Amino acid sequence: MDKDFSNREKIMSNTASILDMLRTEVPLQVEMFALLKASTKTESDRREDIKKAIAHFEKKDSPSEHDKKTIKQLKNELTTLEKSTYRTAKEDSENSFSREELRRRLHVIFGAYLAFLEQHDAEGFAEAMNIIEKDIKDSRKTLARMKRSLGKSSNETVSTGEKALAVRAHEYFAPVDKVTRSVFDRRKNSAFYENPEIRVKVGTKGGKPVLSIISINISELKNVTISNDVMLNPYNRAIHNIAVSLYNAGNTHITPSLIYHTINGGRREKEVPEQVRQDIMDSMRKLMLTFIKIDATEEAKAFGFDKLTFEGYLMPVKLVTALINGQEVESFKFLDEPPLYTYASKKKQISRCDIGLLAADISMTPENIVIRDYLLEQILTMQNTHNKRNNVILYDTLYEYLGVEAPNNNALKQKRLGIREKVKTILNAWVKAKFITGYDELLEGRKIKGLYIKYAKQRK
Repeated sequence: MDKDFSNREKIMSNTASILDMLRTEVPLQVEMFALLKASTKTESDRREDIKKAIAHFEKKDSPSEHDKKTIKQLKNELTTLEKSTYRTAKEDSENSFSREELRRRLHVIFGAYLAFLEQHDAEGFAEAMNIIEKDIKDSRKTLARMKRSLGKSSNETVSTGEKALAVRAHEYFAPVDKVTRSVFDRRKNSAFYENPEIRVKVGTKGGKPVLSIISINISELKNVTISNDVMLNPYNRAIHNIAVSLYNAGNTHITPSLIYHTINGGRREKEVPEQVRQDIMDSMRKLMLTFIKIDATEEAKAFGFDKLTFEGYLMPVKLVTALINGQEVESFKFLDEPPLYTYASKKKQISRCDIGLLAADISMTPENIVIRDYLLEQILTMQNTHNKRNNVILYDTLYEYLGVEAPNNNALKQKRLGIREKVKTILNAWVKAKFITGYDELLEGRKIKGLYIKYAKQRK
């Protein structure tokens, strides 16, 4: 009886989360659909866009079930377009804006959630269908609004900038290989700036170390003004991982606003604070102007992947003015896949989780973001069945990673106390989200040494 009640409680919790997500995401998907129909691109342009989107998803090493459904949907759209005559999308929107097509699209995108509700919670399923049908009913109003936002001068905007859709990320991607960790870790990465090449131990084979050769070039940063030094740091890594997550969501362009929204776990935030915008822009400038080369010849031979060299700017983007969801904004356009992500994917060393875990019930200052991402990486590593990581997080290691400093011992104690309180706030949010089941503080005499993390879910 208790077990049945517990299972029902879990289902109700999942239902509430799914319905909250649908209330936010279904209107966004309807807007994206309407914007596509209201755009001035020819069907030839749209075919090329769809081909690029298919190629993006197909080149992933481990596509998710959602990715596979998206590929199938895109291929079906491409087949339909290839049989049709050349018309502008505005003509399509007048003649073939189909609520049935929109309904099919929404059922593909949210199919896994609907299937869960249909199987486990009939009332929740009915409510989910009501949410979807209400937005479908209002979709023609959305189309009209999108046409007004594009306006008569949309062709002029296209000629001076780019046109794109902003796609929210539902999944967080983080490269966790030793090279990526070393590049952004201020305790270790000074060697990359002092030497033309650094050999990094990335594993062992037959009892012997396997090395990859890393070189970093920051010469282009000398001509750019940023508010902090040119060396990479953990906050830059956080921005890198958010950009990678948005790239994986299918975005061709990303804005500081989209980065800010995503780094907050997808929470709806008001205007980006100016200092936060500056921090994001500084990080992106560092990433887009820092060139890395990874010679993985020895590693490829030892572990059997085909690519020997990975090189490029850490974030291969260019700054452009783009028309995104009907608004002209400054954005970063992806030119290629980020090389650290490509490298880590080859090694199958990418941590993934629901983007909502980034919210963590705490204000997202640079320090808090770094604390959260450090804890997240450690726990995801613990939960991975292929790793031998124990369940302990040591505070001294975290202090060192953060580079905690203070003018005197009393100030240092207060600073460390503040960090421990932030850690517990984040972990409590993750207990509530059922990411972990709990944690215990570890004492060494009267000193709080660290934390023992409890969790129920193992990841492969």
